[in-house]
Amino acid sequence: MSETITMTANIIAFIPTGGTIGTRAFNKSDLDYGSKGHGEYAGISELRRELHVEELADDLGMEIQVEGVEPLDSTAITSETWHKIAERCEELSQDARVRAIVISHGTASLEETAFTLSLVLRLRIPVIITGSMRPFNGESSDAEANLTAAFRVGARTYKKSPGVLVVFNKEIHLPRYVTKTHTGNLDAFKSPDSKPIGTVNDDKVSFDQDPLLPEDLGFRMDMLKHLPKVDIVYSSAGNDGTQVKESIKRGVKGIVSAGFAPGLGTPGEEKAFAEARLKGIIVVQSSRVLSGEVVDSEDHKAVGIIAAGNLSPQAAKILLSFSLARKATLEKIGGIFSKI
Repeated sequence: MSETITMTANIIAFIPTGGTIGTRAFNKSDLDYGSKGHGEYAGISELRRELHVEELADDLGMEIQVEGVEPLDSTAITSETWHKIAERCEELSQDARVRAIVISHGTASLEETAFTLSLVLRLRIPVIITGSMRPFNGESSDAEANLTAAFRVGARTYKKSPGVLVVFNKEIHLPRYVTKTHTGNLDAFKSPDSKPIGTVNDDKVSFDQDPLLPEDLGFRMDMLKHLPKVDIVYSSAGNDGTQVKESIKRGVKGIVSAGFAPGLGTPGEEKAFAEARLKGIIVVQSSRVLSGEVVDSEDHKAVGIIAAGNLSPQAAKILLSFSLARKATLEKIGGIFSKI
């Protein structure tokens, strides 16, 4: 993990998984390019041509090795998909000629893939994830700019592997904090409780802090084959706890509450959470708002509900799933959430 990634490694592996960045819109101004008859995924050769991959490789003085994978809409991403991506990243990292891995991804679940990979990959090389808000042939497309920035971050020399990074709209983010904050703006990805750790301006990559691998929590990619079922329950005024009770009936192992800020469910939900705890279901309290920390309350501690801190509900779900896959106790899961 501590070895320097030198210029003798001159291959950047590119894994295009699908999403808007790999989509050709039939009408350049059509924002409904994801619907049938409005757009379609491009083939590898077209992607290389339209995103000027060869010219970028020449500019960087690197070889870009494009992996042939079946494109997938990011709304259809599953833990099985994450396992395949993680496994391929692991294989690529074994090649001493590979300097970095760049993954293009749909923006719908990009943050979840990034966070998952950051938990399971302990590679000697960086993994850079990017996407775009508009198709590569759309008006004012950000596809080529984001991909170029991601490759520039990957081409940089690091004393130690930075792990997984998200590059979007000239900013470099940590998966732990980044989230999609807008349905259409080009600057859709932000880190509300942190800030970008770096920027990409033209050919200059700058970091405000050293990107380092996060602490190893003992999660491994094989766990993705059997992640326990965890539901997210979204709080809104008047909820009577029915969603929680349905989750209990379905036999989930964990529940994440996307509650009111600063971290509460409705009275009906709170009662149902207590019932879930009595049945041995782990409950994590997060918030439905974009920023701020959920702290342990006396009432929640009394029934064994864990505070998610400033993790988003979707990130808390992933972390809880992995923690349950480790068969961790309630106390240990609480420690994992406080440590992340």
